[in-house]
Amino acid sequence: MADPLFGTVDVGLSYVPLLFVVLVATVWEERGTTLAIVCLATIVGWYTLQGGGPFNVLESSPGEALLEVQGYIGVAAVLGLLMGALNKDREKALQASAGWKVRFEAALYSSGHLMYEFDPVTRNIAWGGNVKRMLGLEATELASFDALLARVHPDDQSRLSHYSTVEETADETPGTRELHVRLRCGEGDYRPVVLTGAPIIDFDGQIYRVDGLLRIDDLALNPRG
Repeated sequence: MADPLFGTVDVGLSYVPLLFVVLVATVWEERGTTLAIVCLATIVGWYTLQGGGPFNVLESSPGEALLEVQGYIGVAAVLGLLMGALNKDREKALQASAGWKVRFEAALYSSGHLMYEFDPVTRNIAWGGNVKRMLGLEATELASFDALLARVHPDDQSRLSHYSTVEETADETPGTRELHVRLRCGEGDYRPVVLTGAPIIDFDGQIYRVDGLLRIDDLALNPRG
């Protein structure tokens, strides 16, 4: 089809399908790559044997054309294998990451904790764990520090603000801090919670993140004595 479409049967156009081999190897891995190369080899070999295709020129014998076809299919196979190997490493990394995520979520669920990560620059908060089950709220309702602060009891808001803006230097050892506040949950009642976390210091001595855990304060709910 190259002749009526482009006015030429240049060999360079025959390497355009290799782009699709790469795409197939990325999406469908080894099985899809094998099927794509078999189909490509069948089409190219058939047209070459029939006297068509870019590898079959008048000055060459059918044997020379088939040798060129074999080299072309070899390039496609090597490229597919290379992309498949690279894709396999990526899939293993994704599976390992998914496995750690499941174990992490299970540990939070079984221990009754939520994980938080506070960004001092954007003042956004990323949550890990079942926020809905524990607090009766969606994670999106606590996605920023202002949203979290609005649900904290007015008497505890100043302490939470100080907790999130602790200044550290690279020469100091960042320690774990614990903060007890009352948080208005989904049912509208204030529940005592404990925030336990520590700042992560960047290479320039600034706070990069504040990471920690949140749990219901059982001692406040059931005071002894």
